[in-house]
Amino acid sequence: MRDGRDVLISFYHYFKKFGNFEGTLYEFLRSDVRKSWGEWDEHVNSWIYQNPSLSNVCVVRYEDMLHDPFREVEKLVH
Repeated sequence: MRDGRDVLISFYHYFKKFGNFEGTLYEFLRSDVRKSWGEWDEHVNSWIYQNPSLSNVCVVRYEDMLHDPFREVEKLVH
């Protein structure tokens, strides 16, 4: 799972390149474009915590994988 703040920045760059948004990051953060996607925590919770069939999900943060991939993979195999 990637930090929602990083996701938002990536989404901003994606929208500038492929969408029709031409404003600044500040404008993007206050725009209807961003708001149309909802809250990051609601999105994550919708597929992790609200689905009983996913009770054995192991959440791995993207940043932790970058910092220490061996440790994070060890968590998955144990």
